[in-house]
Amino acid sequence: MDNARLGTGSVIDRSLGRFPSYLKKNLVHIRHNLYLNRGDPAYYDKVLRYVDPSSAEAHYHLGQKYERQGNYSKALHHYLEAGPDLSSPYSLKARSAMRNLLEEESPPRHPIRTGNDGRATAGERRNRSAVKPILGGMILINILLLTLLLLMWHG
Repeated sequence: MDNARLGTGSVIDRSLGRFPSYLKKNLVHIRHNLYLNRGDPAYYDKVLRYVDPSSAEAHYHLGQKYERQGNYSKALHHYLEAGPDLSSPYSLKARSAMRNLLEEESPPRHPIRTGNDGRATAGERRNRSAVKPILGGMILINILLLTLLLLMWHG
């Protein structure tokens, strides 16, 4: 009784062990006194922070989240982070999602329509400017990955 008043939780902890609880279904035990709720909107952010910073599953789900929100640069970042782990099925999903994202973001193959004065419209300029940072980031990541592979191969 004194423990319950002091807030140590021993009475509550014992009752959670005896009876089924909706709390236990969604909680993932990380370490002593640290649990994550699977229903938390920031669950995968917390998995990366507290459990495994290289989790392909968490990076894939975060990429999906950012893609739905329209934040394509963050989505691409997380898809790239999920890609190197070839043992995870989420790596393949991330590569596929990244390919789809880049196909959507790529410039149109037809000639650019221009306004009455011969210049590209604002929407077309915006589309072209969004693709350049993504492609530059991908080239940089590829160069880094190739460098790592070469170092591992010769090392």
